Formats: sequence, C-alpha cells, structure tokens
Amino acid sequence: GDCSMSALDWHDKALCRGKTSLMYPVNPVGGNSDQYAQVRKAALKLCSECPVKTPCAKAAEKERFGIWAGIPRDSRNRGNRSGV
Repeated sequence: GDCSMSALDWHDKALCRGKTSLMYPVNPVGGNSDQYAQVRKAALKLCSECPVKTPCAKAAEKERFGIWAGIPRDSRNRGNRSGV
C-alpha cells in the first residue's frame, strides 16, 4: 500500500459521508419504533452498496455507536457478528 496515505482516506469514498443521522439512528424510549426501523434499514442498504466496507468493518471494531459496514451496534457488541 501507499505509505503516504492516511489510514482514514477511505472515509472520502464512504457512501455514508455526511449522513450522520442515518448512520447513528436513535430509538428513544417511547419513540416511533417504525421510523427507527426504516432509518436503520436505509443505513444498512447504504452500507451494502458501499465500496469501502472492508476498512469500515475494521474501524467498527473500535466503535461503540452507530452502524458501521452494515453492522449495527448491538451486533458488534455481541462479538462482531453480522446482523440485520
């Protein structure tokens, strides 16, 4: 690989770039769970089409929140298993 490249250069190619509210959906207690499910589904679809899933999945290992590489937080916290 190119040693001069930043480890975060893949961010520029991520389809979720600038879509923070989509990739960090909030399901408040008493909130609209249907809306949450729709947002989460849209985020997972975006991830499925993203060209940088591999470096994103690697970064996800250190992240506690959000959807990374199509892996929701609850799935990562159970041992990095892929889940929908």
